[in-house]
Amino acid sequence: MKKSIQFVLLFVSFVVFSQTTRFIYDFKYKTDSTATSYQSESMVLELNNDEIQFYEQKAIRIDSLNALNNNGSSSYTFEFAKIKRKLSTSTNKNYYFLRGDYWVYESNDKIEWKIENETKKIGDWTAQRATTNFGGRKWIAWFVASLPISEGPHKFNGLPGLVVELYDTKDNFIYKLLKIEKPKTTNTNIVETVFKKNPVSIPYKKFREMQIDNYNDPYYQFRSMREGTWAINVGGQKVTTHEGLNKVTRDLQAYLRKNNNPIELDKIISYK
Repeated sequence: MKKSIQFVLLFVSFVVFSQTTRFIYDFKYKTDSTATSYQSESMVLELNNDEIQFYEQKAIRIDSLNALNNNGSSSYTFEFAKIKRKLSTSTNKNYYFLRGDYWVYESNDKIEWKIENETKKIGDWTAQRATTNFGGRKWIAWFVASLPISEGPHKFNGLPGLVVELYDTKDNFIYKLLKIEKPKTTNTNIVETVFKKNPVSIPYKKFREMQIDNYNDPYYQFRSMREGTWAINVGGQKVTTHEGLNKVTRDLQAYLRKNNNPIELDKIISYK
């Protein structure tokens, strides 16, 4: 109990006195809903004064390398959205890399929670259960009222305490808080800078059209070029012909059809 109280006091000092606090989550996910095993990633919920950033932890290392690399490019990619919002608000900026460029669109994602009486121990904390329907899935969250921040992973905020565990009822996506960090330095614009490209603001409808275009013709820029004047590497395979483009296009389309399990299921695209 003493250890738990000390941790809570330390947490409060982070929020009140530190410009930046990072909450590190283990994120297990299935890009293919029929898969029997998970992929995993360490994710960061970063609090900077009155602003939240949510991104993958490896972006910190990539961003540091980018600062040392002056060639103006980055090979970094990640399939899920990076998120930025004002603390305890529901207007999110969604950042994606697609078709060689970096994009951002805004979404209003107010979450209606049902807080339940059930509690359980998660480490030294007493966590309380809450449920919601969001993005075409039913979600179960466990929040800790003694960690006084109304935030959580991805877009899941609005509860009277930090979300320390979150999962959908089909167990496609599972977030668990691992630790809390107080970094000495940080890039408060990491979600904008990690690709070394300025994000272009577009409406969601336009972004969705681009996703469909990317499926239909992912290597469009090479089709009008004469063979012998270009070469690309796709998954370790060198492609130099239009016939080769057709093959890697079919391969990518098959991959996208199989790995078509977005966090927000109501935004799924029916690839054909």
